[in-house]
Amino acid sequence: MKGYIDNLERLGHPVTLGLGVSLILIGLRKEYDGFVQNYNMNNMGKTVNELHAMLNIHEQTLLKNNAPALHAIRAGKVQKGNKHKKLQSQMTDRGQNHGKGKNKQAYAPKPKIPPPPKR
Repeated sequence: MKGYIDNLERLGHPVTLGLGVSLILIGLRKEYDGFVQNYNMNNMGKTVNELHAMLNIHEQTLLKNNAPALHAIRAGKVQKGNKHKKLQSQMTDRGQNHGKGKNKQAYAPKPKIPPPPKR
């Protein structure tokens, strides 16, 4: 976005400071919501170059905190957590005294054969 603002200025159509900063802040992804909120609440009034430097610093903290591998791991945990909650809700539907159903056997047990008598 900074490149577009610089190109417009070079072509003789400069963008005002407020409009340039607003365009940059609006165009940011969701990961930058905290940065945008902080910027707006403190009325920083920085230039486009200063804003660019601040965003670079903030991006370095994002890369440390939100690595792609961590996203995959967190997504897996969320899915597993939802599956676990689903099983728990099914368990509560059975009633409290029914347990997990481990008393039911899937097959008939082998009959116990007594040892042969000693001679």
